[in-house]
Amino acid sequence: MRHCILHIGGHKTGSSAIQQICMEHSDLLEERGILYPLRGITTGTQRNLLYEWTKPDAFDPGQPTWAWLKRTIKQSDCDILLLSSENFSALPSYSRVPARIHRFFRQFGMTVQVFAFFRPQHELLNSMYAQRVRLLNTSQKFRLWVSGEQTKSIYLYRSIVNLWDRDKEFFVTVLPFTHDVKYAGALPRFITAAGLSDHLGDTALMGTWSRRNRTPGSKTVEVFRRLARRGGRKKYWAYLHQIRRFVLTEGWNRGWDRTPFNAVDDALRRRVTRRFELGNAHLANLYFDDTWENTFAAELTKPLSVNEYDRHRSSADDERDIQELVAEVYARFGADPI
Repeated sequence: MRHCILHIGGHKTGSSAIQQICMEHSDLLEERGILYPLRGITTGTQRNLLYEWTKPDAFDPGQPTWAWLKRTIKQSDCDILLLSSENFSALPSYSRVPARIHRFFRQFGMTVQVFAFFRPQHELLNSMYAQRVRLLNTSQKFRLWVSGEQTKSIYLYRSIVNLWDRDKEFFVTVLPFTHDVKYAGALPRFITAAGLSDHLGDTALMGTWSRRNRTPGSKTVEVFRRLARRGGRKKYWAYLHQIRRFVLTEGWNRGWDRTPFNAVDDALRRRVTRRFELGNAHLANLYFDDTWENTFAAELTKPLSVNEYDRHRSSADDERDIQELVAEVYARFGADPI
């Protein structure tokens, strides 16, 4: 094995879908000389490799370990190793991780090519909020949540890339994740950029992209927020997956999710853009060609869709719909109604 392709995310850029598709087609990949070793393993456990070095309390020796990966590589005849985990882009404070990864792959004489997708921060904030609420991890309203959230390291793209690129043994490629990329599918763009097209050719893998982890609509998100406010994960832990499935299904069936959640308006987008302007400009100058840079910049200037979240929360009819579904959740899963 001569080459490693390490996909590090970032968050909310289609990473889970890429991982799921690679797992589903791991045999096809191996036939084409590409080892995706995390087959049959849920995407969430890939972070265990990172936890082994950074979070001993969260590390699970029963899940993938670096020793396990070493054995797997030695047993494979493939030329290319493919790994994907967005958690590698989420924790830039762990400054020793890239060096340890470099030492790990150097023992096999492998080069490491790092790929990262990033999206404009206002889009990431919007999508991350919908995810956190959907997991009942926060009951804060969007504006209050954003004020603290945007200080976290996952939004500092320049710092993340600098962490990986300061080791000259890594070859770093940064791709903007914009609406054009989302509509076309991140997987084909990733395959092309990583130079895997010659290995895969015109295969079924290229056509299996779908909208996984679809962002729910604003009314559905507000239902989750109210459940979080009334106890959250701790109260509903035993039924968390059932509640999520039930609310998401009901939101879709009621037509609430035809338009994805959006709580960003032009004023907030301008504030967020100014906050990250210098770092983003530095990133664009170093890593984006003219086409990508123009595409990324266009995301920050085009008209926004309507702030559906605030509109639904101020509507009496929508308020009745939201309260009705919340009451159904309480009745179904044994809690008191509002």
